[in-house]
Amino acid sequence: MSEERKYVRKQYLIDKEMQTYHLKVWFISAVVVIITIAVFFFFFKLKPTTAKDTVILHNLYIVLTATAAFIILYSVFMGLHAMLHSHKIAGAAYNIERSIRKFKEKDFQHRVRLRKGDYLQGIAQALNEMVNQFQEDREELASLLEKLENLEGFPEEGKELVAQMKKILAIPE
Repeated sequence: MSEERKYVRKQYLIDKEMQTYHLKVWFISAVVVIITIAVFFFFFKLKPTTAKDTVILHNLYIVLTATAAFIILYSVFMGLHAMLHSHKIAGAAYNIERSIRKFKEKDFQHRVRLRKGDYLQGIAQALNEMVNQFQEDREELASLLEKLENLEGFPEEGKELVAQMKKILAIPE
């Protein structure tokens, strides 16, 4: 039984295009909110004409300050969330792409491994199942080719074709 390695990611921008898109959307949203808050602050800097206006403007200023602080903190939190969320997608996509390249190089012992909590788990599982099925089919073909090659009276030209088929399927001689 082989020990499963724990995969630890070392960089946070895996798919820069996709992840920077999410960060740009967050940044633009945060800038719009901050500009809106600044406009409200500008309008509340008006001079009160009565004592009642002074109390109302003071209370509105306190509410607006608290709301602005909350919105700014929430925007920072959402930026971090966007970064982590996009990382769970981009990192998983990167691992799946890397695994597909390994399969293309005929490394059929390799399996897709994603971290717990990464998205695209279903795709990784389906890809692993596909490789398992291919490996089973490949072993069955190897057995059939071996039987075919060992048939009495099997022509030499046929043996060459069997050898080529084994090479294509990456079946050891």
